[in-house]
Amino acid sequence: MVPDCIFFNSRGSRCHIGKGKVFPIAVVLITASVLACCSFGIWGGSDDSDAATAFTEGDFKYEAPEVGTAVKLTGPVSQSITSAIIPVTVEHGSITYDVTSIGDSAFANCSSLVSVTIPSSIKSLGHYVFDSCSGLTSITIPSSVDSIGTYAFSGCSSLASVDVDEGNSKYCDVDGVLFNKSMDSLIVYPAGKTGASYDIPSTVKTIGNSAFYHCSSLALITIPSSVTFIGNSAFDSCSGLTSITIPSSIKSINAYAFANCSGLTSITIPSSVTSIGNYAFDGIGKFLNPVTGALSDTTDVSIMAGHLWKRASTSDPFNVHQTIRYDGNGADSGSTASQTIAYGSSVTVSASGFAREHYSFAGWNTAADGGGVPYAAGQEVSDLTSDLVLYAQWTAQAAAVTFDGNGSTGGSTAPMSVVYGAGPAALTPNGFTRTGYSFQGWNTEADGSGTSYADGAQVSDLGADLALYAVWAPVTCTVSFDGNGGTGSAGPLSVTYGAGPAALPSGGFSREHYSFAGWNTAADGGGVPYAAGQEVSDLTSDLVLYAQWTAQAAAVTFDGNGSTGGSTAPMSVVYGAGPAALTPNGFTRTGYSFQGWNTEADGSGTSYADGAQVSDLGADLALYAQWEEVDVTGVDVSPLAAFIAVLFVLIAGGALFAAPFLIGRH
Repeated sequence: MVPDCIFFNSRGSRCHIGKGKVFPIAVVLITASVLACCSFGIWGGSDDSDAATAFTEGDFKYEAPEVGTAVKLTGPVSQSITSAIIPVTVEHGSITYDVTSIGDSAFANCSSLVSVTIPSSIKSLGHYVFDSCSGLTSITIPSSVDSIGTYAFSGCSSLASVDVDEGNSKYCDVDGVLFNKSMDSLIVYPAGKTGASYDIPSTVKTIGNSAFYHCSSLALITIPSSVTFIGNSAFDSCSGLTSITIPSSIKSINAYAFANCSGLTSITIPSSVTSIGNYAFDGIGKFLNPVTGALSDTTDVSIMAGHLWKRASTSDPFNVHQTIRYDGNGADSGSTASQTIAYGSSVTVSASGFAREHYSFAGWNTAADGGGVPYAAGQEVSDLTSDLVLYAQWTAQAAAVTFDGNGSTGGSTAPMSVVYGAGPAALTPNGFTRTGYSFQGWNTEADGSGTSYADGAQVSDLGADLALYAVWAPVTCTVSFDGNGGTGSAGPLSVTYGAGPAALPSGGFSREHYSFAGWNTAADGGGVPYAAGQEVSDLTSDLVLYAQWTAQAAAVTFDGNGSTGGSTAPMSVVYGAGPAALTPNGFTRTGYSFQGWNTEADGSGTSYADGAQVSDLGADLALYAQWEEVDVTGVDVSPLAAFIAVLFVLIAGGALFAAPFLIGRH
């Protein structure tokens, strides 16, 4: 890993590599050249045995060497991880690897990470390994760890305790503060640890890089005379610190040592200090009053009017450069380089180099939740009095959901939008109709081969526009048949829309004294008629058909049965039509009187009176006239009858007498 450094380029501007260490540009260029030469094998060639293979298993990414089974965990699959349980071993392919180290920046910027479990198989933690894990509150270092990289816990603003297993031979902790085993080097004072003051133990000689980074709750830190070295950014962003006294055991103050200590009102620098690193008091220098102490003439700064100034300059205050840092605020990838601005000059706010899937960049803000001061990319910024952290602001993308009727014959369904991250939303209820079909839901493909969605289904976090096609199933209607007074059965008949015609049955029911006359949608025949055997198709609803019946008519015939004159017209009697009077007798028979009718000529059958009412005969009926002979023997002839008889004889005789005369006249 390239050491952290800051240097000036040929135009005098600051350039950053990592965080805090100062390297001359020549050294950096030479170092880069050496690394390049080594990479191309100019010196000694390359060793393929050191080649690494990257792979992913479970929640983590790893690097495995060509030879051996010890792997390095290089990071989580997702930066949104909340809990990390580091495995002791991991299987990849057919090999079981031992997880022995966690690489540089492995969990950097995992702001949602709350807990980490490090197993006893881990031997080393890389540089910046948990940098800016702002949600992490505590961590335990197992006995196996013998190497912790620089800035390992930098920016862990909630970290209240770093606990070390008592069996660890390299490190220890005192009340959650991390030291080396001999306690002559203070490595990390957790930024989330409570307490307004801290006395550094007298055993400590070295205060490590970023040891007190962002410990904003500390107002007073006592540095003992045992301390001889203060690392880069050792007290960076200790904004609650109000005063500091540098002991005479200190000869140099490294870069960014007290940068962004915006609460400092006084600082005492002893004459033992011979050099002050670049930006050691960045963000506070011009506004720090007073600065006391007598600096050696060999230092690169001087004290004038209570402020630090660059040597041989009365117009460029020392350490008044501020830094604009950019935070991805949930970004999935990318970065935006920090900017340095000297007081009195200006810079334009950078465009975002971050990317966040399903979100659009919407500018910057001094608060992660957007409640601070907004800044637009390209906006000019000047005269900053402290460092500025700008958080990317994101607007969730809205995916459009459109609905296609896919053959519908009516209706519509309104499109909708689903905002990513806003939670589930119900699909617009279907409003399409299709004659002869029932709606079955939605599909991402018109032919139904894609992903299916139920009507009104909940959708969320779509990530892209979604086109949904209505899925239809042809309606199968049932035609059922009612005998409507008949006996027997018919059907039922299934008719599927679009599947072609089906023929109605020609019967199945029977009804005594009635003839089948087709079907009708109404029992009384007042609906839609259907003929027997008629084809039906494309029904849209179930259908009940009622058998229609035509009542049979029975013929009634009349036989004179020996009559000597007259006739009686036949008639018909419709079944179920009510009673009908028999045709009045018209037969005569000399010497006989009519006595009625009978189903047998000899009168042995069923008798019917003349004009009798008949109904529901069920079969033709032949009726025979029944006669009774007239008996004239012993009849008493009345005087009137005698008179008539005599009169008849006289008339007849007179006619005979007159006949010759009448003939003679002609």
